[in-house]
Amino acid sequence: MKHPLVLYNGSIITMDPECPKAEAVAIKGGHFALVGSTSQAKEAFPEAAYIDLEGKTALPGFVDSHCHFTWTGHHLVRPSVEHCSSVKECLEALSCERECLDTGEPLVTWGIDEIRLREGRLPTLEELDRAVPCTPLFCIYSTGHGTLVNSLGLGRVVSEASSRGVSLFAQDLKTGFIRGEANDVAQDLASRLLTPQQRERAIQEVTRKCVMNGVTTVHALEGRRQPWDPEVTSLLEMKEHLPLDIVVYYQTTSVKAVTDLGLPRIGGCVFVDGDFTPHTAALREPYADDPSTHGVLYFRQEELDAFVAEAHRADLQVALHCVGDAAIEQALSSYETALRDTPGHDRRHRIEHFEIPDHALAQKACDLGVVLAMQPAFDHFWDYKAYERQLGQERALRKNPFRRLLDQGLIIGAGSDSFVTPIDPLLGIHSCLNHSVRESRIGLHEAIAIYTIGSAYIGFEESVKGSIRQGKQADVAILSQDIHKADPARIKDIKVAATIRRGDFVWQSPGFPGKR
Repeated sequence: MKHPLVLYNGSIITMDPECPKAEAVAIKGGHFALVGSTSQAKEAFPEAAYIDLEGKTALPGFVDSHCHFTWTGHHLVRPSVEHCSSVKECLEALSCERECLDTGEPLVTWGIDEIRLREGRLPTLEELDRAVPCTPLFCIYSTGHGTLVNSLGLGRVVSEASSRGVSLFAQDLKTGFIRGEANDVAQDLASRLLTPQQRERAIQEVTRKCVMNGVTTVHALEGRRQPWDPEVTSLLEMKEHLPLDIVVYYQTTSVKAVTDLGLPRIGGCVFVDGDFTPHTAALREPYADDPSTHGVLYFRQEELDAFVAEAHRADLQVALHCVGDAAIEQALSSYETALRDTPGHDRRHRIEHFEIPDHALAQKACDLGVVLAMQPAFDHFWDYKAYERQLGQERALRKNPFRRLLDQGLIIGAGSDSFVTPIDPLLGIHSCLNHSVRESRIGLHEAIAIYTIGSAYIGFEESVKGSIRQGKQADVAILSQDIHKADPARIKDIKVAATIRRGDFVWQSPGFPGKR
């Protein structure tokens, strides 16, 4: 049996309101055995291995409440064009990547939407065909809400979509930009193109990315609506062998598929709407930069009501992707109907993203007991000005309004939405403190809370994770410095020095203090 472990001489943030700070923490048998003073630890555990934190911060292991785990791994092993500054540079990069392939081997890249932000347009279908003429091309948006293909790729998408009874938008057939349900088809095709070796390396890479950033639990949003998705079943089989905890959210509307697997939750990015950049997020008022559209609702109200009601009656927690205010309104209506028709115990139905709620929508969510999985780093990458261009001033000012939501009593769990933004809770905490809308900023401990106890709560794990408390699972992130002494404008530059999961070190940076 391993000796107990004691962490001492640091800034220990417990996130336990009954004991918010401690001098020392003892870990034994994978759980916190003592949270108190150094003298208490030495008296209770004289045989322990002692780690001198040398003034560093120790806090609960981070819980990423919204991560596309498998797809993040896929992106880590695929080429990216997000660094390209122009359409011309992007086309040259794609042509170079094509030359590295065998004849006819499909090319899958990601990050092409960054070109639209820089040049105001995407490559045309004709330009893609000239750059990559002899092989199917799939260029995936960094947000996942679109795939740009060449003509050979388009042919594959059309054929597969037809076999599934999925229609493409007429405009998408002309441009090669695939949206909506057909985008799921395109990305399914892209996923199948990975070799077994690439898949294994993908999981290794994303796991390493998590633990080196202090993440000990991930809410993994997996699959794309169809039942019996192999990525879901594969992750369920391997998750017990990984050095972090995986909570699987199966992104399907098949309640039977989920209950047959014994999962207590369904959904994740089950899209009620899309995203702002491709103008598919559903709004109650038109887009400011394109008044011809309100975005897209992917369900009719009666369809969403039926799905939520079935899942609710099956005692499942439901999670729905809602970016725009019209989508939030639709999801809340479905939750309200299900809760009224089948009252019962705490379900903690979730809304993922919840980006531009007004006060009334937020209050309704609170009244219904709906919890939120939000992504603070969105504001770091897409600040107020980016939202204002598309949404206008009033809606941009209510983007990710953390201060107001917490004040209204809502419970927030924070995540990365990786691969959309990096798995980096410290960047998210930084984003909360430096929000581009000053009135939406929250304090340091509130920001830490939504990445720890808040995220644990929305996954029904607050009794075992999310705070450093005697008896809870010993998950700890040790930061490279005292976070209280850091410049709030530099929080994102703090590194994780070590990560402990269930009492074992799963990550240590070079030079981390040894056992004493």
